[in-house]
Amino acid sequence: MDLRIICALASGLLLVSSASAQNLNDINAGIQFDFSLPGARSLAMGGAFVALADDATAAYSNPAGLVVLNRPELSVEGRGWGFQNFTPDVGHVFGGPSNLGVDTIAGLIDRGFDTDAAGVSFLSFVYPSERWSLGVFRHELSRFNTNREFQGPFFDCRGGYRDDVPPRAPFCGEEVRGDGVDRIFPSRQSIGIDIQSVGASFAVKLSDRISLGVSALYYDFTMDARNRVFAARQESRFTEADFTYPDNLELESTQSGKDHAIAANAGLLFRLSPNLTIGAAYRQGPEFQFELKSVFGNSHPAVLDGRETPGTAFAWEPQNPFKVPDTYALGVAFNPTQTMTVSFEYDRVQFSQLIRDLRDAARASVEESAAVMQRFQQGDANQFRMGFEYLKLFRERILALQAGFWYDPDHRVRFEPDDPATGYPAPRWALLFQEGTDQYHFTTGVGLVFSEHLQIDAAFDWSKFVQTLSLSTVLMF
Repeated sequence: MDLRIICALASGLLLVSSASAQNLNDINAGIQFDFSLPGARSLAMGGAFVALADDATAAYSNPAGLVVLNRPELSVEGRGWGFQNFTPDVGHVFGGPSNLGVDTIAGLIDRGFDTDAAGVSFLSFVYPSERWSLGVFRHELSRFNTNREFQGPFFDCRGGYRDDVPPRAPFCGEEVRGDGVDRIFPSRQSIGIDIQSVGASFAVKLSDRISLGVSALYYDFTMDARNRVFAARQESRFTEADFTYPDNLELESTQSGKDHAIAANAGLLFRLSPNLTIGAAYRQGPEFQFELKSVFGNSHPAVLDGRETPGTAFAWEPQNPFKVPDTYALGVAFNPTQTMTVSFEYDRVQFSQLIRDLRDAARASVEESAAVMQRFQQGDANQFRMGFEYLKLFRERILALQAGFWYDPDHRVRFEPDDPATGYPAPRWALLFQEGTDQYHFTTGVGLVFSEHLQIDAAFDWSKFVQTLSLSTVLMF
């Protein structure tokens, strides 16, 4: 089987808080986890909320904060997301263009795709007493879908070949022995994912200064991804992409799953003084299973020479893992005046868990797997958040103005080549799994307390690749 074809399963949806399942089918790289805490007020303050946790959204964010409430609260939030993602489309890397056919562009050119999603992202109810509080909630962790296609960039590949005995790096295809120009095959892709949970929280006040809380969550997971890879070999290697289906279909890969999991959150609040609070939280990411399957298409060499029939599976993984990263949070909130709040937060998101059980979905040779698998890296993210809130009495109502910022360092799965200039020992993987960029989020929002029973908040979070709009309501009984 030609590993280059399997590599063409990929395009890498380059999103700010993206993650991937534990296999080398990097269509998963764009799955969006919304690690921003629920509630428009929290979003407006850059997500620096773990030390505040003073409304019903604390049931998920930091359950220790539920004891701050002195009467029952119902919280409802709706969110809309706009995603901008990019995939390597055309161009020539690890060398200059050959000027054969469409191989005339020096460097890599990405193609952008926009998609959006919306829904009820959070719903909770909290019942407090003097020393303890109970809460129930529903939370949308991820809602993402997109459709896109790419032409397939070119890259230089000279040296060892996959057909050698034994195969040798950089594992070029047999057909490129003459000119040394390889290509990622054209693809059309779609992916949809939904992760949501229902949970219950309990918080207890240990003293006037310290409270603890825990939440138990039951997660529901749905995934549906499809990738159609089209042939571009021999004489068609340098021609425009041919998306004729099914005649020019090289292979088709699907990832599908419906699964459930249980996880837990825990939190602590420590009031150092009337104006200064420290908060900490741990949010456990659930782990799911999904099925990965790839089948031969009409244009695969094994079908053309009669060895296989279209639709025959050549790769199947019925129990492929999908681990949502765990998050640790530590924050501080300070009230310099009665009308002003400043908050800071540090989050440690364990994205390295995504490749803890990395699978070679391409089913490469022993030699190629050994050279490739050990060079995939994904670091944990150290996210820094800060928020500001100012309250003003306005016609017997309270007007709240918020602003914030948070920093999200690059945490994409990337291939670390021995030679960045050539991508050696596997230039195709170095092309598909490139380093991303750090993201900077700027947030703002406004809230209005209409009465002792009703509060409405709106917020907006902007970054280069993701924009989030939130509207939430809190009813106090």
